[in-house]
Amino acid sequence: MPSASMKEKVRSTKDLPPQPSNFHLGESRYIVLQTSKFKIMKISNSQECFVQLWRLLERTRRLLGGQSKRFCIRRVLKTWFGIEATDDFIWRVCRLCEQEGWNELPPPSLYPRKHREFLRAVVAVKLGISFYTKVNLKALDKAYSIAFPKSTPLNVNKKGKSYRPHPSPSP
Repeated sequence: MPSASMKEKVRSTKDLPPQPSNFHLGESRYIVLQTSKFKIMKISNSQECFVQLWRLLERTRRLLGGQSKRFCIRRVLKTWFGIEATDDFIWRVCRLCEQEGWNELPPPSLYPRKHREFLRAVVAVKLGISFYTKVNLKALDKAYSIAFPKSTPLNVNKKGKSYRPHPSPSP
């Protein structure tokens, strides 16, 4: 029989945020992210969500640095998702982004590639969508430019379709 203190800790469905009226699995998929340190946030495959995730990642880096804790994938997921971040969940995210959970991550504003794959994996695992084809990479890259406006944008070295090499001089 659960004690009275356990009953107080269990959240009722009344405490959850209301779902939109057009909420169907095919139309609008999102997961609510709530931690004790950060406000409630919906995880979705959109640019607005990615901007919030980039900013949340930077705030988490500063929080963990202030607590003298390692800034790694495992700690970030435990901070964001609490008890929902099981070993299986962490393993799936690490496997998709091809990183180890305990390796320290560099600051996201200076070295964004690893963090891009990490955020991509979190969205794919939480929403149950394909990591390779369904996560909107263009929105993720634009969100990085919005979250860190003074940093070099992602994919700046890629040549666009309108790229034409300069003609070589004739001898």
